[in-house]
Amino acid sequence: MAKKGFTLAEVLITLAVIGVVAALTMPSLISKTQSVILKNQFKKAYSVYGQNLLKTALIDFDGDTGCYYSEGEENNEETRSISGCIEFYEQFAKNMNVIKTCSGSALANGCIPVYNNYVVNSGCTGFSLEYVNNNNNAYILSDGSIMIPYKHSGNEWPLFMFDVNGMKGPNKIGHDVFGLGIFLRKSSGAYLLGSNILGCLPRDGALFTSMDDINK
Repeated sequence: MAKKGFTLAEVLITLAVIGVVAALTMPSLISKTQSVILKNQFKKAYSVYGQNLLKTALIDFDGDTGCYYSEGEENNEETRSISGCIEFYEQFAKNMNVIKTCSGSALANGCIPVYNNYVVNSGCTGFSLEYVNNNNNAYILSDGSIMIPYKHSGNEWPLFMFDVNGMKGPNKIGHDVFGLGIFLRKSSGAYLLGSNILGCLPRDGALFTSMDDINK
């Protein structure tokens, strides 16, 4: 007895079903994969920046960089120091193995890409797109990440944004672009505040806004 094969119509229907299932599931799989990649890039960059902060603070500045926010260990008052921020960032970037520096005009000079989903937060002029593109210093590091210190009225502050994968996309705030503050405890030294990983950056459209999001 002759074996019965699939008809052309049956094969086409099967292929159509497979195509529909793939179309429904692939975007979700791709999005999840991209999310995992971005999380891992953040974790790596966060670790590198944190370790270098300790090295720079302890070895180059004897513990006090002159560029920090304080948790207010005395009288529960929060304090800050910006007097040494320019010198600190220069040394910090040097220790991170800078391959290119833009002292202003970072976009025009090729130190940063065009950033997306960018809306200015009230009171955060130093991270407005105008300042980031044209005023702030930007450092391209040997690992490909980009560091941009917060700058306003000629002063740099203990807050910086960083792009974990540099010129590669998506170049979106809260996806591959984040902001961290530099803090100082007199009892234990300098550290990066990770509870809010956007700093003064806009939250609208962000994929990750805290370390809890990264660690999920």
